[in-house]
Amino acid sequence: MKKTDIAVVGCGALGAGIAYNIAKLGRKPLVFEAKYFGYGSTGRDIGVVRGRHRDPDVAKLASEGLKLHEKLPDELGSNTLFRQDGVLTVALTSEEAEALEKEFKSYASGSFIELSRDEVRSRYPYLRVDDVKLCYLSSREGLVHPLAVLWGYLDAVRRLGGEVVKPAEVISIEPKGDKLNIKTALGEYEASKVVVAAGFRSRELLSKLGIDIPLEPLAKEALVTEPMKPFLDPVIERPGTGLVVAQTMRGEVIGTVGSLGKTSDLTLSSYRFLRDFARQATQLIPAVRSLKVLRQWTWVVDTTPDGKPVIGETSVNRVYVACGMHDYGLSLVPVVSKLIGRLVVEGVEDPMLKPFSPSRFG
Repeated sequence: MKKTDIAVVGCGALGAGIAYNIAKLGRKPLVFEAKYFGYGSTGRDIGVVRGRHRDPDVAKLASEGLKLHEKLPDELGSNTLFRQDGVLTVALTSEEAEALEKEFKSYASGSFIELSRDEVRSRYPYLRVDDVKLCYLSSREGLVHPLAVLWGYLDAVRRLGGEVVKPAEVISIEPKGDKLNIKTALGEYEASKVVVAAGFRSRELLSKLGIDIPLEPLAKEALVTEPMKPFLDPVIERPGTGLVVAQTMRGEVIGTVGSLGKTSDLTLSSYRFLRDFARQATQLIPAVRSLKVLRQWTWVVDTTPDGKPVIGETSVNRVYVACGMHDYGLSLVPVVSKLIGRLVVEGVEDPMLKPFSPSRFG
């Protein structure tokens, strides 16, 4: 049986980030990836980074996550392709405007500005603003390349002496005295501590230990178009419908709207999504009307009943969890991975983590 100090289950951006922060504190983590790098939500996410959230507890994490995203390329010595061109949040109906105003009033002042219709037209002449009822610009937010974040963390983990194995699906974790026995598709391992960061699959794995984390999968669709000359500076979002539209550095337009509901089926793909995205995106950005769609895909996020992540030590000693990140997980990756790294290695629980304890579900 192979032995390791601290094991991390799941090698998306979060799992790799946790392993990096563990290695940074002088330990030698071993990371298990079930499929291949980028198979899960990290490789399918469109990469929006926000520093705010409706829930004040999550908002604290998001704000700190944004600050750490700004520093991450220098820290890792790797370009994460983080572009802080801003996020422009719009409401197109009176009901949406009322909800949006209430939401933004709860945020810290200075993190955004309200723009009038004329100001939006002046700044972004390619936008059709006739139907815009209310608009806010969060200038420090933007777009990151999810796989660039993942690879940056992976390279840093290896430099610091950590190890990643794949394809090594973890089948079970079983306490054996003061150690934890980890059964994987590549054989059995023994670890002193284990961190489970496997997205919505975390629930099934933890349930075998008698830990019930009420995670539900939520499937979302996205698409990418052929490239055109880059012109779309901020990410455009319409929270009332879930619309997000952005443009990559190469000029492709990417985006999402709505969801497929509570399913983990990655093979699903709907015409409804294509229709709704095309209608809503062209309503705001007429210039994308003639673009051809190159690819459409589905990704699955893990959600919780109270809308908050699950982060901390479980009821089973030396077993930790980081999951339930919904569709804002990429924004939180740098801060969550840093805080849980300290918790696992040093036993220090930052006050920001207390609202996300697994124990809140009993």
